[in-house]
Amino acid sequence: MTYAGLIAMAMSGRGRMTTDQIYSRVWHTARREKFPLSFHWRATTRNTLQRHSRQSPKFVEPNLFIQREHGVWECRR
Repeated sequence: MTYAGLIAMAMSGRGRMTTDQIYSRVWHTARREKFPLSFHWRATTRNTLQRHSRQSPKFVEPNLFIQREHGVWECRR
């Protein structure tokens, strides 16, 4: 599993979420799935959200996340 997959799993079916809500769900999902989080997992989470959002200049496929406003995200799945 990748960080993008972990984040998508954590956000799935939850609608719009703030980054703090995403951090909480990612942490819980990683523990449940036994996914090892890096030391800088929050920064990696933010970077992954941006990389997989078409609105970001950092965008790379796949387009998994939508930034609704600053600090508010939604999963496309």
